[in-house]
Amino acid sequence: MTTATSIKERYERIYTPLIKQFAKDTAELNPHGITEPHLPLCGNRYDTQSLKVAFIGMETRTWGNMSAFLKDATEDPIRASHRIQNEFDNFDFADPSTNWGTKSPSSFQSTILRYLASIHGIEKWTTLKSRKPESVLASHLWANVNSLERFSVTAARKKGNKKDWIGFKKASSAFDSLDLVLEAFMPDLAIIMCSNVPVDYYPQGIVLKQVEGYLNYGFHEKTKTHIYKTSHPGWLNRKSLLSRKLDVLIEKGKEIRELKQIEMC
Repeated sequence: MTTATSIKERYERIYTPLIKQFAKDTAELNPHGITEPHLPLCGNRYDTQSLKVAFIGMETRTWGNMSAFLKDATEDPIRASHRIQNEFDNFDFADPSTNWGTKSPSSFQSTILRYLASIHGIEKWTTLKSRKPESVLASHLWANVNSLERFSVTAARKKGNKKDWIGFKKASSAFDSLDLVLEAFMPDLAIIMCSNVPVDYYPQGIVLKQVEGYLNYGFHEKTKTHIYKTSHPGWLNRKSLLSRKLDVLIEKGKEIRELKQIEMC
C-alpha cells in the first residue's frame, strides 16, 4: 500500500494482529478450493482527496487463494495484508479485459468508475477503462461487508470441504467490521452497496435511517464519516433504480466535499 504513512501505519496496526489470529485459528483447516479474505484496498492518491470515498460491496468472487494467503500470514502478516495491492495499484479493476468486472455498466466496479468520473468532472466514465488518469483511479478505497465469499460461489465448485469453509468463515468474521475500515482509513463518505448487511457490521450505536427507497443514511461522529447504504448496482439496475441512486449519491458526495472545504476555511 503506497498511501500516506499515517494510513499505512493505521492499516497495518489494525489488520496485522487480525491476520496473525486468523492464521492461528485456521491452522488445522484444509484450505483446498477456498478463496482468501478480501481486505481493504486503498489507492495511493486517497489521502490527498478533498472527498475521501470508501466503496463497500457484498463480497468479491474468486478472490485470491487461501493456501497462499495463509503462507504469507504465517511468515509475514504485513506482506499478507498487502497481497493484492499491486493489482489494485495497476488498476486491474478498471480494465474490462481482466476478471474484475467492468464489462457491464451496472457491475460493482463500473459503478465505482461512474461515480469517480462524475465527482472528478470526467464526461465519459468509460475513458477510465483505459486505466487513466491515475489521479482519479487511485483516489478511492474498496472494501467488502463479507471478507470471505459464500461457499457456493467458488469453494463448492472447486470441491472444497464445507466444514473447513465454515471454520474459515467463522475466523474471517473478525475482518467484517465497518469500525475497522473507518478507524484505518477515516473516509469522508462510505457507500455500502449491499442489501443484506449484518447489524454487527456497523459501529456500535450507528443506526441508518431511510432517506428514500433503497437508500439509508447514518453518521459516524468519531471519524466524521457519512454512511450511505443502498443495494447492489446489478439489482438496482434490474429494477431501473441505479441511475437515480447513483445521481443522489453523487450529489451527496459533492455536498459533503463542499461542506468540508467550507469548514477548512
